[in-house]
Amino acid sequence: MGFIFDIVGSMAIRGAIVLVVLNLTITLNTALYDKSAQANVKAIVGVAAEVMHKDLRLAGYNRVGAAFETSEPDNMEFYADLDDNGTVELVRFYEVEDPDPATTSKLYRSVNGESLMQIGKNLTDIKFLYYDANGVGTTEENNVKSVKVVLEMLVEGVTTSQSKATREFRIFPMNL
Repeated sequence: MGFIFDIVGSMAIRGAIVLVVLNLTITLNTALYDKSAQANVKAIVGVAAEVMHKDLRLAGYNRVGAAFETSEPDNMEFYADLDDNGTVELVRFYEVEDPDPATTSKLYRSVNGESLMQIGKNLTDIKFLYYDANGVGTTEENNVKSVKVVLEMLVEGVTTSQSKATREFRIFPMNL
């Protein structure tokens, strides 16, 4: 009769081990999902930031006069010779609120009113901040010497505290 207790005891121990392994597998899969989702969102925000950084670096290039046409918190227009062919293009970055879901926005880029391209979506925060030569905030297009861009996106379905990906940079175009 003692061997039956040994068999039942060993089955209980095996069951406990299987439950621990299953719990560990579920926990690791959740962590992997969270990290993957965070990395994907960082990459998406990074692409939009790289496009903006590349264009803003050339603001005022081959332009006589003010480089910035519009300097609003959600709308930016500036002149730059993007392809170095001697013709100055008007580059525009602007935010459009997304009706579904209503808490997010899309970020668009256009060149000379054409070549409309969506470079970001599901963004929860888009800010363009402009600074003069003294580092003081300005909205006067003639005084803009540097631009700070803030892009933020929520990571959907993440259970950890890191549920946002933010990309923030400040650029000092050489031609301003």
